[in-house]
Amino acid sequence: MCRSGFCGGDFDYWKDLRKDRPSYDAEKKRIVVEMQSRLDDLFPGFGTKVEVVDVATPCTTYRYTGNWKGSMMGLDAQDGAVDEAPLQNPARPGEILHSGAVGPA
Repeated sequence: MCRSGFCGGDFDYWKDLRKDRPSYDAEKKRIVVEMQSRLDDLFPGFGTKVEVVDVATPCTTYRYTGNWKGSMMGLDAQDGAVDEAPLQNPARPGEILHSGAVGPA
């Protein structure tokens, strides 16, 4: 299993692009092709082993977590963003949503 997180991006860019779904999907596909090509350079044959691919954009994070502008880690309370952003819980009753990050200790 290989998991890669797409943590960057300009929320407004992705939000505007998402209005044209074919262009949004094409950009996500371009990212997949680029990532697989780079990994294939490092690990020949890697691309033939891939079974499932998904690209998450800031819009994806926003849709599942409601985090302000699709931020991966939520808001920094020290910069006042918490006061400016409407908090919402997109979960339906009985659902638990989790967003997290794993890195070196």
